[in-house]
Amino acid sequence: MQGRTQREIKLNIIIGVSNQILILLINLVSKNVILNSLNLDYLGLQTVFGNFCDLFSFAFSGIGFAVLFSLYRPFEDHDQQRIRIIYRYYDRLYRIISFIVLGVGLISTVIVLFSVNADISNTEIILTYLTYLISIIAYNRYLMQHYFVIANQKRYIICLINGLVDTAALAVEIAVLQLTRNYELFLLCLLFKNIVINGIVLLYLRKIHSYLFEKEEVPEPKDKKSILGNIKDLILYRIGTVMLNSTDSIIVSLLISTAMSGCYANYLFISNGVLSLVESFYASIVAKIGRLITTHSKQDQFQDFWNVSMVGLWINGFTVTCFFFLVQDFILLWMGSETQLTSVIVGLIALNLYLAGMRQTTGTYRQSAGIFHKVGEIVVLRGILNLVLSFLLGWFWGLFGILIATTISNLATLYWYEPYLMFRYFGKSFRYEFLYQGLGLLSTAFCLLFTGLAISFLSGSGWLFFLLKAFICFIISNGCYLAMFLLYQRIRNNFIN
Repeated sequence: MQGRTQREIKLNIIIGVSNQILILLINLVSKNVILNSLNLDYLGLQTVFGNFCDLFSFAFSGIGFAVLFSLYRPFEDHDQQRIRIIYRYYDRLYRIISFIVLGVGLISTVIVLFSVNADISNTEIILTYLTYLISIIAYNRYLMQHYFVIANQKRYIICLINGLVDTAALAVEIAVLQLTRNYELFLLCLLFKNIVINGIVLLYLRKIHSYLFEKEEVPEPKDKKSILGNIKDLILYRIGTVMLNSTDSIIVSLLISTAMSGCYANYLFISNGVLSLVESFYASIVAKIGRLITTHSKQDQFQDFWNVSMVGLWINGFTVTCFFFLVQDFILLWMGSETQLTSVIVGLIALNLYLAGMRQTTGTYRQSAGIFHKVGEIVVLRGILNLVLSFLLGWFWGLFGILIATTISNLATLYWYEPYLMFRYFGKSFRYEFLYQGLGLLSTAFCLLFTGLAISFLSGSGWLFFLLKAFICFIISNGCYLAMFLLYQRIRNNFIN
């Protein structure tokens, strides 16, 4: 049994990360085809649509960790009846949320029109927005199926299904755009793809876990109260998160232009892509973390938490370093010089990427431990602070001010509060957080310095030069972290006990 679990964890990590890389490549090609087949305004339009749908559909992904947390113990106990009750109850909640999101999305069509600052007709904006909205709802409506498979430590199955369907859909989407130059038909392909993915997952569940679809039962009152409480706090958390992550492009479109929003979206896409690779690692072990929390002591949990934190620090450091030194070259080759932003803006995007990456381990363990009810309010506060500062600073300093607002709102709220909650949960001193942050800053500065020196001797252009530069960045940055990790191993016993 233990051997099978370890194999599934390895499959989750390998296939999960590989699938995330595939998704990034598919999106890179898709964005390039949109730009070349249509224009930059449509690229910005898709970004605005995506941000609005994130704002409206926060509840879908917001309750995902509540689903996982509710299923860890029943899976550990092989309690099929309880698993079925939880599955059917959450599935009913997802159905209700779908109707609410559809209603809010329809009502908000006028706001979307107001937010788009591009040479596209109002009729086309409305038609394409509604198609995009329906495609997002069609996918999210059945997210319960996906989370069920993930909670059962079989995330690799979801990744395989998504990867295969996404690859096939890309070929169709490219053909449609090249032949018709019609953005609406492109979005209809997206809608059909999402329906196919959920259909395949449903067939898998009916074949392997047929007991889920037997008679429907209602959870016990105390269980229902606990579930609804967790959902309320997670939705608050998600509201604050989308207010931070999904409003910047809308504000850029309003204050500057939709085309500028499209340029910024290219960098944000790569930044989020890098972060998604890191998140894919954590998503691959989240079920393992959940099982550990339900079966092991706090000391064992903390030791595992600290070990994963060190791995996460390494991953975050070299990915931020590679992003900082490579993103400008990549944007030039991918989208052209007209879409490039300044080096100062790139530095701020890299800083926000670093701050987000440093919180991955803490956030994953906090949610796996079921600590939902203590963070919702502060995350909403972070989102409100970001919105206010983005408008104020963006009005005076443009994109630079909007990015500074994101940095300030992060540092002032969740960045310190989430670690505080976790170290209190473990019963450990907050000095571990100071040690972790100190190691992170020192190692990242060290890595940036030596990697920058190594590539300063390079000159050239084109894809071959970019690949050479990327290879050197990867080797040098990881070499720096390997050296620091060996040094850390020599002194860790002075701090960890």
